[in-house]
Amino acid sequence: MPINQKLFFTRPTFVVGLIIGGLLIGGARPEMINLLEKPYDKIAHTLAYSLITVLIWLSFTGTNKHLAAVGMSALIALMDETYQLFLPGREADPIDFFTDISAIGFTGLILHQLQTSR
Repeated sequence: MPINQKLFFTRPTFVVGLIIGGLLIGGARPEMINLLEKPYDKIAHTLAYSLITVLIWLSFTGTNKHLAAVGMSALIALMDETYQLFLPGREADPIDFFTDISAIGFTGLILHQLQTSR
């Protein structure tokens, strides 16, 4: 799957990098523990991983770029939840991971429909 050279090193990828940095660096801060109450934390997960998926999708060209976006977003979600296993006061929540994967999959389906309807 070809990478759109103009986009890959510009805005979409830069924003994904910022989001990942925020997840990893910001998530390690003590004040992030229980920052949002349920169900608002799941809404935040849904919005964040949908945005990550769209931005990664924008960074690729080709007919199956939605698959690359879904795969890369799922790896980021797995990395985020695994990382939380090693942070004091944080825990890896399987429900958070399921929420992330659901948002990624749903967004991937929408992106696929958008791409095939063009």
